[in-house]
Amino acid sequence: MKHIKCSGTVWPDHYNCIPMTAIAPALSVELKGTHPLRVKLQPDVIAELKRAKALKIFGCSGAGKTELIKALLTKRPDRLCRVVTTTTRPPRSGEVESIDYHFLGRPNFEKGIVGGDFIEYDLFGAVGNKNYYGVSVAALRNVWALGKVPVLNITVGGIEQVNNLMPGTPAIFIDAPFYVLEERLKARGDSEDDIKARLAEAQQEKEIFGRYCTDVVLNTGTIEAGVSSLLSIVDSYLRTCPSPQD
Repeated sequence: MKHIKCSGTVWPDHYNCIPMTAIAPALSVELKGTHPLRVKLQPDVIAELKRAKALKIFGCSGAGKTELIKALLTKRPDRLCRVVTTTTRPPRSGEVESIDYHFLGRPNFEKGIVGGDFIEYDLFGAVGNKNYYGVSVAALRNVWALGKVPVLNITVGGIEQVNNLMPGTPAIFIDAPFYVLEERLKARGDSEDDIKARLAEAQQEKEIFGRYCTDVVLNTGTIEAGVSSLLSIVDSYLRTCPSPQD
C-alpha cells in the first residue's frame, strides 16, 4: 500500500499530474463535464459549494473506493459521513435504498440534471446498458446538516465537475493494477460486457486522473492498509475543518 502526494510540479511522469490551481477554470452556472450533458446549477448553490468542506474520493471501477470509504467512516464516525450517490441501475443483491444508493428511474434522473439537482453525474456500463451515477445537492446538504464533513464517492468523469465547483477540497484517487480491477469486478458479479467496458474506461481514466488529484492511494493490499494510507490524508484535512464542538 502506498500513498503519493500530488503537489507542486514534482510528480512521476507516468501519473501526468499538475497542480490543481492550473486546471480549475472560473466557476460558471453551466459547467461542462466529460460527456455531452452539462451540470446546471443556480448561482447561490455554486457559491455554497465553493466555500463548503468535503472529501472527494474517486477512482476506476473495481479500485475499492466503496470498501475503503466504509472502513474510513468507522474510524472517524463523529467527523465524516458518506454522501449517498444516486443511480439509475437496478439494486444489486443486498443493497438497500437510501443506504447504499438512491435508486432513481432514468427519466427522473435526467429531469434532475435539467433542474439543477446534481453537482456531478456520469454514465457507466456496456454500450446499450449505461447507467447514470451522480451526487445530488440534497444529499450533500443532508450531511452538512449533521455538522459533518461529506465524503463523496465519485467517478473520474465526475471529479472534473466537482473540482470546478469545490476547488479547495482534497481529491483523492484510489488506484489499483488492471488485474486487481478485473478480479474485483468479477467478484462483485458484473457481466462480461460490463467488465470489458469498465476496463476500457479504466484505461482512459488512468491516463488522465493526474490532472484532477491532490493525492493517490494505491489500493493493492488489505482494507486495513488502504485505510491507514487514506487516514493520513483525511486527518490532515480534518484539522482545517472546525468540528461541531469547536
